Amino acid sequence: MANRTIKVYGHNHAADTALTVSWGGVEVYNGTLSASVVDYDDLWDSSTDTQAQLELFEFTYNNPDDTAESSHALSITVTAGSCSPGTIYDISNNENTNYDTYPVGGKPPVTDIGGKWYWTPGGGGIYHDGSALNSEANNGVINQNTFAVNGTAVEVDSGAPEGYKFDGYTHHLVDSDVFTANVRVFPVLVTNPTANRPFKKSEVYS
Repeated sequence: MANRTIKVYGHNHAADTALTVSWGGVEVYNGTLSASVVDYDDLWDSSTDTQAQLELFEFTYNNPDDTAESSHALSITVTAGSCSPGTIYDISNNENTNYDTYPVGGKPPVTDIGGKWYWTPGGGGIYHDGSALNSEANNGVINQNTFAVNGTAVEVDSGAPEGYKFDGYTHHLVDSDVFTANVRVFPVLVTNPTANRPFKKSEVYS
């Protein structure tokens, strides 16, 4: 069992926006948002620089098994104001040094948030050590479906490529709305299993 941190990014649309958040049926956040406020209409104005998602909230929970991918029920209830939750990040490992054991051309798909590495949603791989990703490039894609607002599934835009699913979209919520999702959490990043393996001659000489 280990502590894992989850961060949810998106946009805050009101100074008084408040949320109640549960994870696996347990309340993990209850309070107002500190993220700066951006008008919802401004998200569609390409002349402004307000499109970048900001951290809305974070929480830490005890993950029973960090060696296997797991799924968790997320519920976000808006109790005041309005916001648009979007990208969900889970910490890759509390120990950053593991990342440096991977080759430059095969670093895991992570994002630096506050000096800690978090798995990048849609990164394309989990323990990518330089080998090719699978043909669908979806072996490491996380948090791209099961989204619902007030019990109604969020539909993929019409005209999207076959098999397309959400990754990093934001979902506009107002007071009393409830956003739910089954969130996949990756295993923790381990030390590169090939880091101390002797190279084969074919790997050293072309």
